[in-house]
Amino acid sequence: DVVATDIYQRHRSTQAWKWPEPDATADFSVNLPDASDDEAVLVINVSGTIHEAELPAEVERLPLFEITVEDQSRHPDVLSGPQALAAFERAVRVLLAEMEDRHKHVRLLHVFAAMPLSAGVTFGRVFDPDVHASLAIYDRVSDGYSLALEVGNR
Repeated sequence: DVVATDIYQRHRSTQAWKWPEPDATADFSVNLPDASDDEAVLVINVSGTIHEAELPAEVERLPLFEITVEDQSRHPDVLSGPQALAAFERAVRVLLAEMEDRHKHVRLLHVFAAMPLSAGVTFGRVFDPDVHASLAIYDRVSDGYSLALEVGNR
């Protein structure tokens, strides 16, 4: 994230690459439970909702960290302006900074995300593989979730 970059996405509501509501913003909550395990789960609920009961059995007993859009209906175009995306970036930075401060022992974070492409790119720009816990990123498939990608050095 050292190079200034404007991030856009094609919005379903307008079928355009322009922000549909340039002044729109969003509020996010970050939940960081006490965790003593060296693995944890991160659920990101922005454009949809992933319920804890939907997670694979192999991660169900791990501590659950969350980033959730507040007070808005979750839909693919919930990030409808650059300020909304900036608010998501701040939430990711808070989560990763708090994990670095209070949860350095977490070496692997299992990530389940319902978020638009712009949020995924933003998350990737904030993540530092040499500092933060490694990521195991899952993809939703017809019968649950499948490990799609592993990133990181821890």
